[in-house]
Order: sequence, then C-alpha cells, then structure tokens
Amino acid sequence: MKKAADLITWFTVIAEIITTWIISINYYLAAKSAGVNAWWLIVIPIVSTLFLLILAWFRQDAVNEAENYVKWGVITILFLSIPGGILTICLNSSSPSRPYKYKYYSMNKPKPVEEEKPIEEYIFFFSSSDRPLKSGDTVKVLNGFFVTAIGQRVKKDDICEVYEVKGDEVVLAINHGTSIFHASTNLNNLQVKIKNPLFEEKQVEAEQVSEPQGDKFEEIKKYKELLDMNIITQEEFDKKKQELLK
Repeated sequence: MKKAADLITWFTVIAEIITTWIISINYYLAAKSAGVNAWWLIVIPIVSTLFLLILAWFRQDAVNEAENYVKWGVITILFLSIPGGILTICLNSSSPSRPYKYKYYSMNKPKPVEEEKPIEEYIFFFSSSDRPLKSGDTVKVLNGFFVTAIGQRVKKDDICEVYEVKGDEVVLAINHGTSIFHASTNLNNLQVKIKNPLFEEKQVEAEQVSEPQGDKFEEIKKYKELLDMNIITQEEFDKKKQELLK
C-alpha cells in the first residue's frame, strides 16, 4: 500500500508540473504574439514546481519515518494527489517502512545525555555459599504470600527479619500490630540486604576523608568476593583493582 501511495503521489505531482508548464507556456506565447508582456506566466510554473516538489519530499520523508500518516495524507489530498492521500491515511503507523532513521536534520540532533544512576546505600542479592542466609538478616520478599495464622499478607518488596533458617525453608518475623508472628517461605523468595561498599566509598569521597591505607590484597580479595556474588561487574572490579595496585 505504501509503494502504491508513493507511486500515485509522485506520478500525479510530475503530471501536475508538466501540465502547469504546458498551459503557462501556451498562454505566454499567445500573450507575446498579441504584444502583451506576460512575464508572470513563466513565474507561476516555477513557483508551482518548487512548491510541489518540496511538499512531496517532506511527505515522502514523513511516510518513510512512519510519522503522522493521517496529517500527511490530508495534505497529499489537498495539494498532491487524492488517491495517494487516501492510501497514505490508510497506512499502519505502527509499521515503519524502514528500521533506521533518516532525517534531513538528524545530524544536528543532540545526543541524549545519560544520567548517572545514584549508588544505593543498600543492595539486595540472593543468598549463596559465600554469603549464606542466617538468623537476624534483613531480607526483601520477592513474591508476596498470605499468612493464614494472622490473616495478613506479606507484600512483594516487604522488608522482614529472618528468625530461623531450615534448609530451603526460612522463618520470617512478621510484625502484626504490637505482636510478632512467624511465617515460613522458600529461600528463593528472599534477597539478603547488605550495605553497599560502593556507597560507603562514595560517601568517603564526598566528605574528602582520608583513611589510612590498608592491606591492598585484602581489599582486592573483598572486591573479588563481591564480583563472585555478582554484586559488582567485572569492569568495576578491574577498575578498583587498578586503583589499589597503583
């Protein structure tokens, strides 16, 4: 449908341009033979040609980008081609004809600025052999569950304290008014809350507090453990390692 709309529109535009030139030249020659100065009859087809070509180009660009099909369909009906405009309106704007962007002003568009994500004070991660879950840990619930004994629902992302760990079953301490009840859930439904070492480091930099230099290898070992637990990325680990070994 898009190709048909393009073909009909451009065919009509070219036909209109040729027709305008033929009519204008005939009238100009007739006026000249009658001794009348009708120079404006040559200006009309020039202006008309420029107007139609520019309008057709902008329409083509918008249709290629799958933008404003209805708007450009109406403009096409009014100035370029009635059948081409109807087909343009009927195009599906959710299916652009090409996946890449091509705009006459695209090179001048400023690149979006990526905002630096703030470092959270606390982070959550799944328990592992390197950091097993234990009594007293603070955890976040990933999927809510209903506690029948108290008629209360533990919601998703609720923060609870671990009362007891029995293999894959974890007993949580649930606050209910002034009382505390115990409810069980699966280990996979919880993430352990710990202090983010990167946040502490950021705070130190912000306050410009100089700390005595510790054992570099112990620091590297600490960050290696965080890497193994997927708390930090390989890039962050390599960066810290280079800084510590300087």
